[in-house]
Amino acid sequence: MQLQKDFICVVILTCAIFGIKMLLDDLQISSTHGRRKDTLLNGDDPQQDFHRLDNVPKGEIPYGSDIRAELVEADERDNSSPELSTLIATRANTSKLRDKCPHQTGFQNVDDAKAVQAEPVLKNDSVPIKEDAKNDSIPIKEDAGGPRLRSSVKHNFRNLSKAFYRLAPDIFDGVPERFLHEFKNPCWRAPSPLAAGGRRVSAGAAATTTLRCMPYFFLAGMPKSGTTDLHAKLHGHPQVIQTTVKEPHWWTRHRFHGVSLQRYLERQSINIASRLVHGADPNIVIGDSSASTFWDNTQWHKFSEDISPPNILSEIIRTILPATRIIVIFRDPVDRLYSDFNYFNHHNYDKGPSIFHDLVVKFIAEFQSCLGKKATDYRDCTYLLQNKTQTRMSLGMYSVYLRDWLKVFPRDQIRVLRLEDWHANCTSILPELYNFLQLKTLDTAKISEICDRRSSNVNRAPTKSMRPDTRQILTDFYRPSKVDLAELLGDDKYLWIDEK
Repeated sequence: MQLQKDFICVVILTCAIFGIKMLLDDLQISSTHGRRKDTLLNGDDPQQDFHRLDNVPKGEIPYGSDIRAELVEADERDNSSPELSTLIATRANTSKLRDKCPHQTGFQNVDDAKAVQAEPVLKNDSVPIKEDAKNDSIPIKEDAGGPRLRSSVKHNFRNLSKAFYRLAPDIFDGVPERFLHEFKNPCWRAPSPLAAGGRRVSAGAAATTTLRCMPYFFLAGMPKSGTTDLHAKLHGHPQVIQTTVKEPHWWTRHRFHGVSLQRYLERQSINIASRLVHGADPNIVIGDSSASTFWDNTQWHKFSEDISPPNILSEIIRTILPATRIIVIFRDPVDRLYSDFNYFNHHNYDKGPSIFHDLVVKFIAEFQSCLGKKATDYRDCTYLLQNKTQTRMSLGMYSVYLRDWLKVFPRDQIRVLRLEDWHANCTSILPELYNFLQLKTLDTAKISEICDRRSSNVNRAPTKSMRPDTRQILTDFYRPSKVDLAELLGDDKYLWIDEK
């Protein structure tokens, strides 16, 4: 009996000793792994190869002052290597993320790492484009975990005021301050962390970049003033490349409704980039012909409690595209309004003019009521009533919008013309516009051939003429704005006195 008890005690003691030994071994292994992990994260391991990520544990990218110093030194020594340039950009962006979030010791998930790697390279002029590239971009699926232009962390590397920065953080963070000097159009090379089919590109492999381009110019307005015809004839020049969409309306509308900057850039860039990477004329350009760019600031209330927008779209565009050129075409505001009404509203032929008259009278009453309030002025009421009636009468207050744009852009970067002059003198105005865009000169025969092309997007359905009393009411209503516009431009043609 005693022997049996002694045997049980020996077994228990042996198990206890074995368990303690295993616990000590586990603690030693954990400690060693912890030191190895800290060494990797702090960049102190003498065996770490700074030019590759092969030795880094999965899901972790090393950062720290030592690595940043090594990368800067390597960049200064040989910044012509596309592999090294991509790695430098990746690690520099990772360092920025760490600086913003010092409590993090690594990415929370793979998407965060992808987002950081996908940020634009600000110092990448030296990264060469492969001449034998089949395509300038990699297919990207929206909302499919693909690369993004920015991480969830805001950077504000332009040091903008907080109030202004929050108007468009995606744009301010997603577009570099400097563009490639070898192209006339504002373009840059963004690193692509995923290869076609979603396969990850290793840091040691040849760098994969995507050429992204912003508009060189904006045909900014106005609606029903000949923008479609002007767009077509501007693109008759061989140095003006078509984009996939004439009027993306991204700056004024779609970016507020889920269309990303990346998606906009893909649509803008695809045609020009494919030409540039294959050695096309480096002076080719693209434009954005959204007719809402000049006037539509209806989203300002999402960012401000002011009565009218304290900041307008022109300020955002000027910040990221300071050299861009703006073309805007005006039309007699009375005729523009009636054309706009008939284009968007299909009423009975005989009843249309009377319906239009009633809407005009209603809007003028609302506008006068707005002006009667102590806190509002002409500009306030123009913006406040942009989309509050069935007639877009506010769009005819051209001087309000032009004055706002001229507060931001120098006069020589904005070209204003009238539809009436455009129709009468295309062969003389078109060369002036090409010269304004700094395009090569075309001969007279080519200019005439382009101007003879038929206009498009005009009202084809028959419409009954505007009532004379309606025309007189509108002429009186728009007179203050026309006088202001004529004074602003120093040209009495913008009074539209002798047009009828």
